[in-house]
Amino acid sequence: MNSTTNQPTPESLQLMKLDELIDYKGAVLAQLNEAKTAGKMLEAEIDRRFDDNVAAAYAAQDKQHGTIRIPMEDNTEVVASTSKTVNWDQAALKAIAASMDWPTVNHFFSIKFSVPEKVYTGLAPDDPRKAAFDAARTVKYGTPSISIQRADKLAA
Repeated sequence: MNSTTNQPTPESLQLMKLDELIDYKGAVLAQLNEAKTAGKMLEAEIDRRFDDNVAAAYAAQDKQHGTIRIPMEDNTEVVASTSKTVNWDQAALKAIAASMDWPTVNHFFSIKFSVPEKVYTGLAPDDPRKAAFDAARTVKYGTPSISIQRADKLAA
C-alpha cells in the first residue's frame, strides 16, 4: 500500500498563480478528507477487534482509567488509554464555599474570576465599576485567518 504523488516544493508553491494555488488546495483538502475517513474506519475496526480484550484487561487490573498494555502475538501489543474526567456540582460547591471563611475557600477551591464580555460591554461608560474592570481587563487578538477563493464564488 505505497503510493507516490508529486509534491510541490516550497519554491514551486511560490511560483504558482492564485488559481493554481486554489486548485491545489482543493485537491489536498480532498485527499485529507479521504485520509480522515480511512483513519476513522481503521480506528473503528481496531476498537471493534480489541474492545473486549481491553475491558477484560482493565477489569483484571481493577482499573477504570489509565494506560494498559496487552501483549499479543508476533511481538505486538495493544495499548489502551482511558482518561478520567471529574465534574463537580456547581450549586453544591457554592453552598459549601458560602459556609466557609475566605482563607478556607482559597485552600479548597480553585477560583478564576471573569466577567462575561456581554455584561462588561453592557455597562454604561460612566459606570464606576467599568473603570475598575478596565484596570483588570486585558484583550489579546489572534492571528488573522487568510484564505483565497475565486471571485465568482464570492457571489454564491
